Amino acid sequence: MAPNRNRVPIAKNAFRRFRTLRHPGLVQLIDAVETDAQLWVITERIIPLAQHAQQQELQQETIKWGLYNVAKTLKFINDEAGLVHSLVRTSSVFVGESGEWRLGGFELLSSTKDEQDNVIYSYSSLVPGHAQYMPPEVAQSGWDMYRSNSWAAIDAYGMGVLISEAFNGTPLRLGQSPESAKVPTNMQQTFKRLTNVNPRLRPSVGVFVEQGKRPAGYFSTPLINFSENIDSLGLKSEGERDEFLR
Repeated sequence: MAPNRNRVPIAKNAFRRFRTLRHPGLVQLIDAVETDAQLWVITERIIPLAQHAQQQELQQETIKWGLYNVAKTLKFINDEAGLVHSLVRTSSVFVGESGEWRLGGFELLSSTKDEQDNVIYSYSSLVPGHAQYMPPEVAQSGWDMYRSNSWAAIDAYGMGVLISEAFNGTPLRLGQSPESAKVPTNMQQTFKRLTNVNPRLRPSVGVFVEQGKRPAGYFSTPLINFSENIDSLGLKSEGERDEFLR
């Protein structure tokens, strides 16, 4: 930790969150060790999403499946765990051995209810790319505006950034707004709402998931429907299993 001593607080926050938070869509922890000089986090075998994308050209349906998995995980973080991730982007997403996208990047993961457990106010500037990915309202008014606003808007904007980077294949540049150029047509309207400059007009990530799962929605794809059915196969009747397998 010596070369980046100033980043110790966010490293320790990520270390703590790795040890306490569990969900199938998060990078899976195998072991974690803390010494006086170092923090060691051992995870499942993963590669960064950006590296994975370079190795193979991702199809639109594969990207949607990955985004769906990340969005479901963010919904859990926001709605059930009462937390805000605040660093949603391709650099915080990793790909597991079976192709699932896993969410990592826990350096600023914080409580939305307990300000004593929120590191964003004090340490967000320590994260690489801080200015590059800062939501427009934070760039204008600072993080203090979220003392009286819903934190869900932060991860909604981050979801929009991830959509833009995933489909366009390039990271957001400093001063650039998330681009919709290669975002699928049926996702365009919701994408624009997620990245709205007014945080009060952004839908939550949970709403983003629900809208996508509607008939003919952007998450109503063969791959996503297949993976959802596989997950619940053990709960189906024999007739339903036979019909699914056919």
